[in-house]
Amino acid sequence: MTRLLVVAAALVVVLAAAGVGDADEVNVTLKGHFGGTTYAVVASGSYTYVGQGQDFAVLDISDPVASAEVGRGSNGLVILHVAPSDTPQKGDLNSDDILTPTDAAIALQIAVGSRPFDDAADVSGDGSVTSLDALMILQAASGTINI
Repeated sequence: MTRLLVVAAALVVVLAAAGVGDADEVNVTLKGHFGGTTYAVVASGSYTYVGQGQDFAVLDISDPVASAEVGRGSNGLVILHVAPSDTPQKGDLNSDDILTPTDAAIALQIAVGSRPFDDAADVSGDGSVTSLDALMILQAASGTINI
């Protein structure tokens, strides 16, 4: 019993000397909140994909201080798993993982020959890149069609 007390006392002295109780102060500030239950979160590149109840949200995290929601949709089902595809999105010509008007502008540059051909720009599937492909990318960026 005496030996156990000596070991315990020695352990207390060692821990106290090591500064275990002296944790650095951390200042945490809440910058935002998305309500609801979140079941799935995956970050890929500059974006975070969030399954939040029946909603699927996309957040731009390229600037961690000013992250912003860039898209949201719902399919009526609770989203339990989110997995970004390894296959690039057709029409995503600047490789930022989201279709935007910038991708449509790049498709127009390819169509007029000021940029080299990129198979990802041929969203119509006709073997060439034309203003039709740029229009389809713009429509997909606005959520009017899926490509």
